[in-house]
Amino acid sequence: MKLETLTQLARLIDCQTKDKKSVCGVAVDSRLVEPGQVFFALKGAQVDGHAYLCQAASQGAAAAVVSEAYSGQDYGMSLLRVKDPLQALQALAQKIIAIRNPKIIAVTGSLGKTTTKDFIKALLQAKYRVAASPGNSNSQIGMPLSIINHTEGDEEVLVLEMGMTHVGNISNLLKIAPPDIALVTTVALVHACNFSSLSEIGLCKAEIFTHPKTELGILNYDIEDFEKLRHIGPCNKISFSTKSSQADYFLDMAKEKISSKNDAKEHVLSRLSVPGKHNHQNFLAAAVVARHMDISWEEIRRIMPTLTLPERRLQRIEKRRNSFHQRLL
Repeated sequence: MKLETLTQLARLIDCQTKDKKSVCGVAVDSRLVEPGQVFFALKGAQVDGHAYLCQAASQGAAAAVVSEAYSGQDYGMSLLRVKDPLQALQALAQKIIAIRNPKIIAVTGSLGKTTTKDFIKALLQAKYRVAASPGNSNSQIGMPLSIINHTEGDEEVLVLEMGMTHVGNISNLLKIAPPDIALVTTVALVHACNFSSLSEIGLCKAEIFTHPKTELGILNYDIEDFEKLRHIGPCNKISFSTKSSQADYFLDMAKEKISSKNDAKEHVLSRLSVPGKHNHQNFLAAAVVARHMDISWEEIRRIMPTLTLPERRLQRIEKRRNSFHQRLL
């Protein structure tokens, strides 16, 4: 199912409209509206999307989803009235997932989410039709937009990044896209102003393991409170590490080998094409997902040299010295 008409969208968010025009996605920023998109007028801490309906209309919005309390102009657009436009956006993404029913891999962590997500996508493409959330679109708004705008409907696997800035954020994202496989990359003092301790951050990240649909949880063995976090949620857990051979999957960077307790073997790797020791950890996490999606070690070795980092991550910029400096030298 691909979102194609306004009547279809309205039905999915429990609205009615006689407007049958075609739609090509949704937007929440009036400056970024493309012709044919539906504008969701979200109310934020600083701005209210209802104040930008005129701009959305001028950029070609097919319609707008607005609050029931809105009593202003429609600027020539069909208005779909809902109790809460953000909840409607999330419900739309949730229903799209439920109808399409892809296998979902959810990635969270204080660091490494985006890189790990991109590595997972690259590895799984050897066998599956895969889509992934673009960039670091992992928020209560960004993840639903990813599902609605950046999937075609025929994907077998969807790799989603799930972020959090407050308690309960992960749990809410799980309602939208319940994962089959859930992964925690790291736990660190990120967004620490909203949490009382590193331990609380870890507990909130581990909410990603709690959905009844989740079959497998993958957890970094080296994080603080590992033993506590691995018991959260009913799913089976496996661990990975670049420091301890006690983990289920251990990457020995000096020998360029992964040892796996699953098959009691060592697997020689190709050379990872990206810089940074931390990216070996991100790769290992992605490789664990790939193995549990039946991607062979041979395929993983073949793809390793082609892996790339997200834009602006450890990007090398070469700058030519000007002639003045050259003369001084």
